[in-house]
Amino acid sequence: MLSSNLTQLLSILNCTNAEIGKLAGCDPSLISKIKCGKRTPEFESSSIQLLLDGIIRFADTHKLSLILAEAFKLNNPDSEHLKKTIHIWLFCGDPIVEGTSCNLTNQIKKKLYRSSNSNLLGEKLDAVMIIAGVSNSRLARKLHVDSSYISRLRNGKRSATSNPNLSKAMSDYLFSCIWNNSIKWKALSKTIHCSDSDCTIDEARSLLERWMVDYDDRAQGSSIEELLSSIEQFSFHSDPSQAESGITIQVPEEKPLQVYWGMEGMRKAVVRFLLEAIDKNAPEIWLYSDEDMAWLINDETFFQNWKTLMYGCARNGTRIRIIHNIDRKVNEMFQAITAWLPLYMLGVMEPWYCTKSPDPRFSHTLFIIPETACISGFQTRGNEKRGWHDYLTCKKQIESSVSAFKALLKYSLPIVTTSESISQRFQDKIPNNESSDRYSFSNSLSAETMPSDLLKKILADNKIEPDMQKTIILRHEEGMVHLSSHLLNFSFKEFVPIHDSTESFLIDLAPLGLNQKLKCSEEDRKQHLKAISQLLQKNENYSFIPVSITEFRNIRIELNDDEAMICRTDSIPISFTFRNPKMLMAFQSFFHIISQR
Repeated sequence: MLSSNLTQLLSILNCTNAEIGKLAGCDPSLISKIKCGKRTPEFESSSIQLLLDGIIRFADTHKLSLILAEAFKLNNPDSEHLKKTIHIWLFCGDPIVEGTSCNLTNQIKKKLYRSSNSNLLGEKLDAVMIIAGVSNSRLARKLHVDSSYISRLRNGKRSATSNPNLSKAMSDYLFSCIWNNSIKWKALSKTIHCSDSDCTIDEARSLLERWMVDYDDRAQGSSIEELLSSIEQFSFHSDPSQAESGITIQVPEEKPLQVYWGMEGMRKAVVRFLLEAIDKNAPEIWLYSDEDMAWLINDETFFQNWKTLMYGCARNGTRIRIIHNIDRKVNEMFQAITAWLPLYMLGVMEPWYCTKSPDPRFSHTLFIIPETACISGFQTRGNEKRGWHDYLTCKKQIESSVSAFKALLKYSLPIVTTSESISQRFQDKIPNNESSDRYSFSNSLSAETMPSDLLKKILADNKIEPDMQKTIILRHEEGMVHLSSHLLNFSFKEFVPIHDSTESFLIDLAPLGLNQKLKCSEEDRKQHLKAISQLLQKNENYSFIPVSITEFRNIRIELNDDEAMICRTDSIPISFTFRNPKMLMAFQSFFHIISQR
């Protein structure tokens, strides 16, 4: 009851484990384990008290307490009374009925959007109007509204979220003022993370429209934080096996069916599909679905079954090729990567996203074990509960499904690629660092900003072999040249967590293409910061942003217009590289969020 009620409550609140964990002062993985039933703390345990504190703080922060109080039929909406009520309900209460749950979710989403979206829209509208060179009065005349209304939109006092036609007209007009001017288009493409050479006019217009109305920066930033936490905390010692999770896998029917009805039928078909892949040691499984994901995520027991079976495929060495569709929310894609992180770490995941938008009327599913079986679904959207899926074993039908999947793959691009050689990944990208603005987050100060004399002292203090010293010094000189060249035309924003004076200091040389870390003293760090201060005074394109953040001590993030890279910098060196434009925007939101701390 605790796990299912907590899962439902956090879903209604539209919040992530990372958000609650941050407010509660506990590890997000604890919340994840409670939600999936791997941990069941006692009623009066400190873990539950922390969890409740996080939930109440989230509700207070976003002014949701009154909505929750009404949902739990409380006359007194004060925080302590609400906390006690939620505490008892988590352990003893019945799940919130579906109609009430949907109503609550919609109320809370509207509340969250009102609290942040006006400012986000205003910032985006202001940026695009400046690039387009369009005044308030000019845009107002085109849209047939008062110029004061445009002014209120720009300063965040009004929102156009309730009028999608106005938002689209605004976006289309501003785009028309920009597209034929190469200088303006280059400025816009940098702002919305669109390749200024590869986009067609329709793709560019659509991308601007989505960017203008994509207000969910908070959710995107939080989903990135949750992914970062999972990457940092991952251990190969944790085995998501069936025995450890205590999950009983459903066995397929004695007489396998050809047709599976409704969502429950879909679940049975998927269990049969994955068990067959495990039993036959399938080299690959291919997955595509643009259906509503309720069949997977609304049943916690089934979701755990699904995960266990997927891990079973991975342990057999089965490669999992999955195509997402472009209209999935960015935070959903990040959450999917977080959920399947062990599979990424094992190197068996191959995720893609289809650049073609799905049919708004019908949904499709193709789950394929080449040469063995296929689940095929074709539904009217919104009618999934009464729909069906075919379980195909006919060779010709499977071949046809394989052909259809390959056709989708032609219109798809990779979502994320992984590499176990972080230093090599940096070495590969160094020549391209001058091509766009750059953001960096790391527990280590950038090696490129360190004075040469200071580096030589630190190398001597670390007793580095002479030949390696020469290599490091050469790479450092190259790095400084690249940085100087980069700062002539582009910015470099360096985000570094504020250190406790008792911490040891390291300089990570991975950005120079070297798998090496150097210890340095507090005095060395002061000298390095002094050099950074001088660089700040000399070059306006360089920014150094200290951030108050205690997480991600073993994480490095690099972002430019073409890609975002997350690196784990401790004993499990691995990097994740993202090139999806919408995901790059989400990383930009993440940097904006942490810059406020």
